[in-house]
Amino acid sequence: MNSQEFTETLKAELEKHSASVIDKWKKVLSILPKETKAVSVIISPTQDGDGVFDIFVSLDGPDLHVLNKKIREHYQLFSPVHTENGIEPYIPDVDPFDVEFEVNDTVVDIVLPWLERLWAEVKDEKLTLPVGIYGDEGYGSKSSVQLN
Repeated sequence: MNSQEFTETLKAELEKHSASVIDKWKKVLSILPKETKAVSVIISPTQDGDGVFDIFVSLDGPDLHVLNKKIREHYQLFSPVHTENGIEPYIPDVDPFDVEFEVNDTVVDIVLPWLERLWAEVKDEKLTLPVGIYGDEGYGSKSSVQLN
């Protein structure tokens, strides 16, 4: 799979999950503890560089462990896993030794603008906290964006 095929396939698969991610993101924002000082949405590609990644919410504020524990049931916005039947929910994966592109950078370069676009449907005008999207480990040509 080349970079263009990977990009097109991942974009198409992400679109299938837009409504679910929007719902989960709204849920997390609706249950933010009052102590929350900032909200980060993290795109975390696997260390293997095979195209698999997680998207999760992390809160900033006093006593991070307690703060994030309050959203524990809802913090994962998108989390594909390897199963007997393949990756579920499906996203394209590659053998990182068989491709001519940096897979983790490409994942963040695709997922970050997708999340940025979804923010228009997630944002609550009453929310005044800083909200940002970050590519874990600095992955991506643009590894972060501030939304709020």
